[in-house]
Amino acid sequence: MSKLRESYNNLKLSAKLILGFLFIAFLCAVVGGVGLYSISRISAADNLLYEGNTLGIKSADDAAIYYQRLKYNLAEIIMLKDDSLADEYAGNINAFIETIDTDLAAYEEDIITEEDRQLFDAVNTSWGTFKSYVQQAVGYIQSGQYKKAEKLLLEDAKESGDAMRDGLTKLMEYNSRNAGIRAESNARLANESKILMVAFMAAGIILAVVTGIWLSRRITVPIRRIAAAAERLALGDTEIHRTIYTKDEIGQMADSFSKVIDSTKEQAETIERIADGDLTVDVRIRSDKDLLGQKLAQMVRNLNRLVRDIMTAADQVSAGARQIADSSVQLSQGATEQASSIEELTASIEEVASQTKSNAESASHANKAAEEVKNYAAVVSRHIQEMLDAMTKISESSGNVGKIIKVIDDIAFQTNILALNAAVEAARAGAAGKGFAVVAEEVRNLAARSAEAVKNTTAYIEDSIKKIEDGSRIASETAEAVGRIIKDVDAVSNLMKEINAASNEQAAAIAQINEGISLVSQVVQENSATSEESAAASEELSSQAESLKQMVAAFKTKSTGDSAALLKAG
Repeated sequence: MSKLRESYNNLKLSAKLILGFLFIAFLCAVVGGVGLYSISRISAADNLLYEGNTLGIKSADDAAIYYQRLKYNLAEIIMLKDDSLADEYAGNINAFIETIDTDLAAYEEDIITEEDRQLFDAVNTSWGTFKSYVQQAVGYIQSGQYKKAEKLLLEDAKESGDAMRDGLTKLMEYNSRNAGIRAESNARLANESKILMVAFMAAGIILAVVTGIWLSRRITVPIRRIAAAAERLALGDTEIHRTIYTKDEIGQMADSFSKVIDSTKEQAETIERIADGDLTVDVRIRSDKDLLGQKLAQMVRNLNRLVRDIMTAADQVSAGARQIADSSVQLSQGATEQASSIEELTASIEEVASQTKSNAESASHANKAAEEVKNYAAVVSRHIQEMLDAMTKISESSGNVGKIIKVIDDIAFQTNILALNAAVEAARAGAAGKGFAVVAEEVRNLAARSAEAVKNTTAYIEDSIKKIEDGSRIASETAEAVGRIIKDVDAVSNLMKEINAASNEQAAAIAQINEGISLVSQVVQENSATSEESAAASEELSSQAESLKQMVAAFKTKSTGDSAALLKAG
């Protein structure tokens, strides 16, 4: 189970969404399948009721009606004894015989049970006997032998005629009784189908809601964790521990965010070492686009070169001070100028240090802003595209469900038509079809409820499509947010321009330092010529050189190591 959960967590978000909607589609298919199965059972039961009993009642009833007409025409022509009407009545009687034969044949086609077969065989046997007597009587009537015809019908044919009549009555009673039983069975089947449909629909809705909530939590909870970590990082807190280790898009985003944190920690440690005076630090440049890393490396190189120049200048000043230790008072003016130049040099160095610190802070802020904006813009753009793709698939799934609902609607319409036809047949059956009329009405009500359910489901789908459109609008708004992020990138670019301007000011300050050092060198040369006149000034110059040594002793460079040791060696 744990491996299965891990495999699911490592799936892409698109795959997770597809699986979730496939599960919901499966639930819809199950509910639809149960509905189709229930409808097919009801339809089969109705067909059995119609073909097994309703058609039998109609055929038996028609046969009974034409049997009575047959006997009425025979009695009437015998009573009239009109030879001019004999052929006409004979034709009617033969037509009635053909109709009864047709009705009995139709009834035989729909026989299902053995009892029904036995009852029909009895009717068919008696009818065969009675029909032969009738045909013989018709021959007598056409030849004017009415008394023979009357005797034949009243005596010889009476037993078979009564058996025919009683048999048709039993057939109608049998079919009416079975129709009632099957109607009750159909009613129970309809109730069972309704309960089954409601149960599956409720289970499907519950499972769909649970699936949606679970899938939403699997996506939103990790994103909220990453957002909280980003908020802490924005406040300067780099002590953030990774809690997401999946291999999906969220896990990839968490991995990228961890790299941002590690890079920020590394650069902060580098800046801290520089602030402590350690210029031996190696600045790692991650790529050609790592502008902050490049500027930090350049700053370290410039500071190393500057400190080495200051150390060299301090050694030269110290040596000059020792050389003019025996100078005369004539060097006092040169010593004063030298002291002033050194003060200017110190002020320039302080300005350079302040400007360098400002450049480091600006570069740090610029790097954080650039990295955060770049990563956020890339992630947001990717997720917007994935969300739009998922919405497109949801819309396609909604269309497929709509097709299924259309099929269900057609089935409900056909069921309603069948119910109407059944009601018409029940009305034709008269009192014998009352039970079947109730069944037909229930079937028609079921069809109406199915149509209403289809209408409601269609409304739900339309609501889902509207929500998808709302999601698309939100995606567009998110795209606008990405545009605002791009504006933030421009702001970062402006910040980098400020860093460049500060670097230029730094270069100008260094040039001033060089000019000051040159002036000091000239003064030292002049003092060398008049060393005897600069004794008092040499003491003051030596004091300034010692102060300068103490100032630069805190710095360590890559080429010289400990600056204090270098100065002592000098």
